[in-house]
Parts: sequence; structure tokens; C-alpha cells
Amino acid sequence: MKRVQVPTPPSFIHFPKEDTQTSAPIRFEKQVVHYPKHIAVQTPNYAITYETLNQQANQLARAIIDVIGRETEPVGLLFDPGIFQITALIGSTKACKIWVPLDPTYPPARTTTILQQSGARLILTDH
Repeated sequence: MKRVQVPTPPSFIHFPKEDTQTSAPIRFEKQVVHYPKHIAVQTPNYAITYETLNQQANQLARAIIDVIGRETEPVGLLFDPGIFQITALIGSTKACKIWVPLDPTYPPARTTTILQQSGARLILTDH
């Protein structure tokens, strides 16, 4: 296997090692506090700030908990790549759920099998 050194992007921000000892939602919240108006995710057609992304992810997390409760369990995520997918990843993580990534290009039978084997009772989707 060939190893390739990837250059550090000029906008890369180092953070303290102890930040790696916290959960992803806590680390994300820190970014929201420090950079609320900065662009968190950008696609060719849309951009969203950390503050707005966090608000939407929190709203989604509350909705997930309202539907299936607080227990840690799998949740299917059926999204095309983009901002909605990122929002679902963050929101489901904040709700303490386990992602079951589903590819919209898979045949329906394969998606059904994945969902049955995972035990997911909820699917989040933009389809």
C-alpha cells in the first residue's frame, strides 16, 4: 500500500489533545460557541453556519427522542450527500443513536435487509 502525505489545509485549526477525549457532540458545540457565524458545511447550492446547523441538529435530536425515546438504538439514515445528511448525522448523534447509513442507490431489497438486521425502528431521509 502506498502512503501519501496530505498537506494541511491553510484553514486547518489545531485543537488541544484533551478535546479528543470528549464526545463528538460536545466538540461540535465548542465549535458552535467559537464560530457561530462561520460556514460549517457548504455545497455548490447551499451553505449553513455552525449556529444554524446546531439549531437544526438539536431540533432533529428532540424529534428523534420524541418518536423513539432516549435509549441508544440504531437509526437508519437514507440521504444523498449534503447538508441534510450532515444535519441527520449530528442530530442522531446528539440523540445518542447509532447511525445505520443507507445508500439511496441500493436496491430496496438490500436496504430492507440492512434495516431488518440492524433493528432500526426509525429512518431519517430526504427522499
